[in-house]
Amino acid sequence: MAIKSQSAIEYLLIVALALGFIVPTAYIFFKYAAKSNDEIIDSQITQIGNTIIDTAETVFFSGEGAKILLELRVPKNIIDVDIKSSRELIFNVLSEAGERELVFFSPANIKILSDDASPECTLSGDCGLSGLADEGFKKIKVEAFFDVIDQKTKAMIMEVN
Repeated sequence: MAIKSQSAIEYLLIVALALGFIVPTAYIFFKYAAKSNDEIIDSQITQIGNTIIDTAETVFFSGEGAKILLELRVPKNIIDVDIKSSRELIFNVLSEAGERELVFFSPANIKILSDDASPECTLSGDCGLSGLADEGFKKIKVEAFFDVIDQKTKAMIMEVN
């Protein structure tokens, strides 16, 4: 009887030892994979933000009526996209660590707006681009227009389906 119980205890010790290696290794692997995924999404959003801002600058300096159509692949985990004070393009992103913002600034003399018709967008430059927050391929039109109220040229960013 002692031989049977000894082999059972040895078996349990081997299983416990194996689990002692597998569980921490799996935890480290999944944490690393999640962090890598967040870094990939950040890189994609950074590329999108810089492309939009650079395109707005190009269109702005090309003058009124200039248009450029961008075709972008938007990654997942974007909660919302906004324009603040006609100067900042803000991506709200959900990551492993929680919600955070990636902000892209337009050059000093370039005002950016969206086709958001709200009074806040027109008056303060706080516009929404929530259509850009959905995952998938998007067509974004960036167009220069002359604002008769401010007597300035501005760049408008809008989603095209």
